[in-house]
Amino acid sequence: MNMLNVAAVAIIEFARTFITLEYFNIFLAGKNQIKKIISCFIAFLATTVCFLTANNNYINTTSTIISIIIIAYNYNSLII
Repeated sequence: MNMLNVAAVAIIEFARTFITLEYFNIFLAGKNQIKKIISCFIAFLATTVCFLTANNNYINTTSTIISIIIIAYNYNSLII
């Protein structure tokens, strides 16, 4: 994979993580800003590594769902 593809994946994953965080901020009250930033960083790293290393749609979809759950964990609401 060339550097242009790696940069594109990193930018897209950063945007996806930021949009997910802002979506939760609209509807839910957050607990702690530092915990939100740390969870977003973990979610960003996890999905970026999965998208760059795994060439499997099931793994990529699973990592995206898990990253959304990681971000959602920092809000005062139930995940159902």
